[in-house]
Amino acid sequence: MDKSNDGSSWKIFMIVSAVGFAIEFAVGGMPILVGRENAVTIPMFHVMFYSFIIMAVLMASVYGRKRDMVFSLTCAIVISALMLSRQMMIVSFIIAVIAIASKTRFTRKNKLCLLASFVAVIFAFGIIGNLRQQLSGDYIKDYIYAVGGANADGMRIGDTMYWIWLYIASPVYNLIQNIDSYYQYGSRCNMSIAYGTCDGSYLLSVIIPDTISKYFSETFEIDMVMKHLNAGTAFSASTRILGLTGIFIQIIFQLILYIVGISLTTKRNRRAFVIYFSVLSFFMIFDNLFIKGEFFFVLIMLIFSGLLDCAKPG
Repeated sequence: MDKSNDGSSWKIFMIVSAVGFAIEFAVGGMPILVGRENAVTIPMFHVMFYSFIIMAVLMASVYGRKRDMVFSLTCAIVISALMLSRQMMIVSFIIAVIAIASKTRFTRKNKLCLLASFVAVIFAFGIIGNLRQQLSGDYIKDYIYAVGGANADGMRIGDTMYWIWLYIASPVYNLIQNIDSYYQYGSRCNMSIAYGTCDGSYLLSVIIPDTISKYFSETFEIDMVMKHLNAGTAFSASTRILGLTGIFIQIIFQLILYIVGISLTTKRNRRAFVIYFSVLSFFMIFDNLFIKGEFFFVLIMLIFSGLLDCAKPG
């Protein structure tokens, strides 16, 4: 895995991912054409293809040349658009940004390029959001304003910016709601809101990756202020199950995961591990990506490279 630090390993991950998604689109339909609900994915392999493209962007951004990073990021954005996956798009973009920031002294030109790229991604983010809802079949005029309960000021900023506002504000509102639900209702459901699972296993809902936990229990649903806005930061599930104690346990677990991961990762891949862990930590303001199979698998690949080196004779 990038044994020589020449940044060439990203090409293998990108090729496997691109070919894999091409096969998946041919077999199950392309989400941008048939809608996400109608597209059929290949179990397990879909997670692997997703992980590989994230790994490609990571390796190209950290160890590759500038054109490697640009090409890998462009491929990721194109595939995310075809899949109507805003998550893949924004995670790939943030990986590239943090990787660049870690090795570049920013000039005025660099700052302008970064700002322009950020604006472009924001608009693409909003466009994909509207398109995804239109293809789902439940779209109505001014859908996002209706879902978000926008007032006149909210409607003035436009669809694209309102998507961004909702993605920033709704997780915080939902986190506060789950804290309130736990301390008022415990394991009982708060019937006055769009309540979720109410009671569940902390281990399966917060710690164990969903590719494993799904075989033992249903996905834990958090309480929501509004039904369609289901993001709740990485801590809503833990606080709904165990209150503030759950958040404390989760933070301690993240620290242990980092210490174990950085210890097992080879020196040549350690920089990639730190950047990737930073990206997943950044997105805790929206969701717990550490237990999402497609993102957890990237961590495993980075750590596994260290275990392979340790197992080699001599």
